[in-house]
Amino acid sequence: MSSSDLPSDPATSAATTIPRVLSLADERRGRLARRGALGLLTVFVLLGLSGVLGVRTDTTAAASGPLHVELHHAVVARPALAVPYRLTIQRDQGFDGPIEVRISTSYLASFDENGTQPQPDRASTDGTDTIWEFEPPDGDVLTVWLDTRMEPSVQWRRKGSTTVVTSDETVTIDHPLWVLP
Repeated sequence: MSSSDLPSDPATSAATTIPRVLSLADERRGRLARRGALGLLTVFVLLGLSGVLGVRTDTTAAASGPLHVELHHAVVARPALAVPYRLTIQRDQGFDGPIEVRISTSYLASFDENGTQPQPDRASTDGTDTIWEFEPPDGDVLTVWLDTRMEPSVQWRRKGSTTVVTSDETVTIDHPLWVLP
């Protein structure tokens, strides 16, 4: 390579390794942008550490005559985290026939379901709802637990509805779920 092949002024060459000199205003804008990004990252980490970005739960109750239904469920969750679903069904003076529990199938599809306790005696679907039928318990309370975690690919809002039907009463509880990324 001859000396004529080299640029005469390395500072103006496109292949230079000499850092570009920034104006004072450019340096201040860059510093401000870095501080802003660091501040946002700090806020995000603090929200995560405080539990705001984790699972939040609620208990919703409804009744119809002697039938009282209470559902402990997730309101906000994140993918792949365990979420609660505990349905407590109470009927004054006990149950006189099978108990039907209907849960939105699209809501159940949001979970990796590991099990249901107790297992339903019969299970079916009508395309919209998953229908479980339980024989009456010895007392006046039936509690149904789902061992679930959020499906990793689920995002945004999921509409959920649980309906409990006994011989003469019907109770419906709506329980939407927000899934944060």
